[in-house]
Amino acid sequence: MRYKGQKDTDIESRIGGLDLERGHYSALAATAGFFPLDQQLELVAGHWSCGVAQDAVWISGLVSSYAAAQVVLARLSCANLATTSIAAGAGLGAKLELC
Repeated sequence: MRYKGQKDTDIESRIGGLDLERGHYSALAATAGFFPLDQQLELVAGHWSCGVAQDAVWISGLVSSYAAAQVVLARLSCANLATTSIAAGAGLGAKLELC
């Protein structure tokens, strides 16, 4: 592993958006980066806390549209997700059991 410096990321959590700087690593032959903090925080899709991802999927299954899910999620937590993100997250259901 080779340290490549710090990189910024935005994370949506139940307490709102967080701007974090985390260490970026890569294997010498690999082109993809590795962020140990992302694994420690158990981020889903790179930018969601596990709790927000679970809430978004659960709420989107209970309401009539992703737009409605966005409103309910924002009301119940401080997460601010786009309807397109909630729609994309709806396919993560099975993966979220690991959170």
